[in-house]
Amino acid sequence: MTSITKGWPPSRRRAQAARCRRVRPWTYSTGPRTTRGKAKVARNACKHGFRTPAMARIRALLRWQNQCLKHIRHNLPLPPLPDPAIPLIPARPLAKLPPH
Repeated sequence: MTSITKGWPPSRRRAQAARCRRVRPWTYSTGPRTTRGKAKVARNACKHGFRTPAMARIRALLRWQNQCLKHIRHNLPLPPLPDPAIPLIPARPLAKLPPH
């Protein structure tokens, strides 16, 4: 009786290893070639949106709020608002709705 194992049997592993050594697929992987493709893969690790302009503005406002609380506790004048050049709403246009 044969036992059922996960994965490939040793004979198939050897055949696949020989095939890989013969074809050498790593020599064909070139990565993106166009500017658009390179820009797309540059953002591969960024999937969360925490680095968007809106999040930068929110982080700046939260830091300012923390400073205000420290100033209030110590009876100091409030610090100035953070740089308003960082937009609170992303600069990209909203999607257009289809006509009714």
